[in-house]
Amino acid sequence: APEQSLADFDRLLARHPDSARALYGRAYVLSEMPGGTEAAIAAARLAVAADPRSVSYRCALAVLLARASSTDEASQLIEAAVEENSSGPVQYQAACVFALASRNDLQFVARALEFLENALARDYGHELLATDFDLDALRHDPRFSQLVAGLRNL
Repeated sequence: APEQSLADFDRLLARHPDSARALYGRAYVLSEMPGGTEAAIAAARLAVAADPRSVSYRCALAVLLARASSTDEASQLIEAAVEENSSGPVQYQAACVFALASRNDLQFVARALEFLENALARDYGHELLATDFDLDALRHDPRFSQLVAGLRNL
C-alpha cells in the first residue's frame, strides 16, 4: 500500500528530517505511483543532499531525472557515479538512464547497450531484462536481442 508507506516515511521524517534512507524510501514509493515522478525527484534530491556520498541515492536520482527527460543532469550524475563505482548495479542503472535518454535522442542507444553489457558481465540485471520498463527503448534494437540471446546460451 503506497499511501501507507508514504505515511510511514512522513512520520519518520517528522522526527528525523535529514534521514537519507527515509527520503530515498519516500522517493522510491513516489516513483511507483502514477504522477509521482516530480515528487520522487524532489525526495531523491533531498536524500542526495542528506548523504551526498551515497552512490545508490545519486543513481536513483539519475534514473528519475531521465524518466522526466532531464537528460543532461541525469547523464552527468550517472557518469560520475560510474566513475566512482563500476559495480553491476551502477552499470545497470546507467543503462537505464541512457535507454530512457534514447527515447528523445538515438545517439544514447549505444551508450545504454554498453552499460547494459557491462552490468550483465558483472552478473547483474539478468532477471530484470524482461520486465524493466526503463529499458523499453532498447527492445527494438538488434544488439539488445543479441545480449538477451547470449544470456540464454550461457
